Amino acid sequence: MASAVTIQGAGTRTIDLNFDNASTFAIAQQVAAQLQAALSAGTTVLEYSNEGSPPALPAGVSGAFVQTTGKPVILPAGYTTDIVMKSGRATVLDTGTATETVLSGASTSLNFVASGGSGTVAAGGGNNRLMVSGTTPGNWTLATGNGNDMITVLGKANATIAAGGGHNTIVLGSSGGHSGGVRDNLSGGAMFAAPIVTADSTTAGHRERDGRGHRNGSDGNGWDGNGSDGSGSNGQGNGDSNGRHSSRDNPHGSDGDGHGNRNTQSGNVSIVSTGQDTILGGGGNVTIDASGAVSDYVQAGSGHLLFVGGSGGATILGGSGSDTFFGSSGPAGRQYITGGTGGDNLLQAGDGMATLRGGGNNDQLYAFGAHNQLLIAASGNETLSATLSSGNDSLRAGSGKDLLIGGSGNDTFVGGSGRDTVIAGTGTSTFDFIKHHAGGTELVQGLTNIASIDIHLTGYGDKAIQQALKSQTVNDGSVTIGLSDGTRITFQDITSLSRSNFS
Repeated sequence: MASAVTIQGAGTRTIDLNFDNASTFAIAQQVAAQLQAALSAGTTVLEYSNEGSPPALPAGVSGAFVQTTGKPVILPAGYTTDIVMKSGRATVLDTGTATETVLSGASTSLNFVASGGSGTVAAGGGNNRLMVSGTTPGNWTLATGNGNDMITVLGKANATIAAGGGHNTIVLGSSGGHSGGVRDNLSGGAMFAAPIVTADSTTAGHRERDGRGHRNGSDGNGWDGNGSDGSGSNGQGNGDSNGRHSSRDNPHGSDGDGHGNRNTQSGNVSIVSTGQDTILGGGGNVTIDASGAVSDYVQAGSGHLLFVGGSGGATILGGSGSDTFFGSSGPAGRQYITGGTGGDNLLQAGDGMATLRGGGNNDQLYAFGAHNQLLIAASGNETLSATLSSGNDSLRAGSGKDLLIGGSGNDTFVGGSGRDTVIAGTGTSTFDFIKHHAGGTELVQGLTNIASIDIHLTGYGDKAIQQALKSQTVNDGSVTIGLSDGTRITFQDITSLSRSNFS
């Protein structure tokens, strides 16, 4: 049963938030009581704005902002609390504020991303996505209601997590391993220190004047990144200084199907995408809230890219920076995501058809949901994980030292030319070795049933299976086989293989 938290504003104005989970309601009550005391004492003021950005604060007080629009909110200095009153999807971006508090009710599905700091997030319901990280320790309390939530804690952030009912996903771990300590993909407050630009299918154009509205591809029929947008490509338009196409000034000023286009150039930009938008990254850091988009095509630049996805599709081609892709925990369109060559990419697929491809070194790629997905390692040391997935996924190793982790589906592990470790999942595991792609070593762990092993050899010739079986050696209770290109595969705790293990 939902319970309400009430906060008394100025005069007779009140704020009511409903919570569908008892433990989250209790946390929200404590937060509301502390905020009410500060409001009564005059040390905190309650501020409203229909423009999305909090107004300037009077001197000597802290601020609590009431968020009522769909634009991402970045709390400026002095604001310690964000109260989200918007129904549906809402986004809050935190640059590292200490002791920040975010409250949202049962009708809100909250996106919250923090690149440091500390605080409390109490989400009363909906399908929420919360991600906190930091290069220095920060303490967080993250509580959600009875929706299907995704909670990610990275870097040196410390978190107490209270996930309510529903189908929840919790990801814990560092965002990139370095000998000098943990490096945070979202570190650097400049990522969020940017104007917020709203892009939709009718108003988004290039920021400069006289921009050409080329689409450059689509994730519709060409979800592998090589498609086009059909009749809408190569449209031209004369944009005004705000980056908006004006069909009144130029009847040919749209791209045919109303696809938006945006070039971020070199500034730091936050974008809300609600249509079918093309976004071309420049030298700055780019934050894209696509939770309400139909589909987006993004060519990243040299800065950091943070993309929060929704039910729409996405095609993202990484640039020379590092990228973070945060897919939807609910149904999602097709996703083709390539990380940046700067490495330290964190790519979490949404629950739809997806291909995730690493771009540099120390990338982390996660499959998610019930659809079949493909994870492809770059040339560095990569982690590819299907632990959040029940689909039949394919994990393809590269030339580095890769870790491949299976899920609950029937997964396929494609051997690479580096040193790979495979931790098998609970379904049938297929081990695929392709001549000229393999050639390295592979250690397979987590198998206890020999019948669950299925080995495919491609390009090795008619006698490849016979030669592999003949090469078997056993050491410390584990069997190793060799292939003609130098590939060596060890199955830990398996003492022998037979012809039935090959197909």
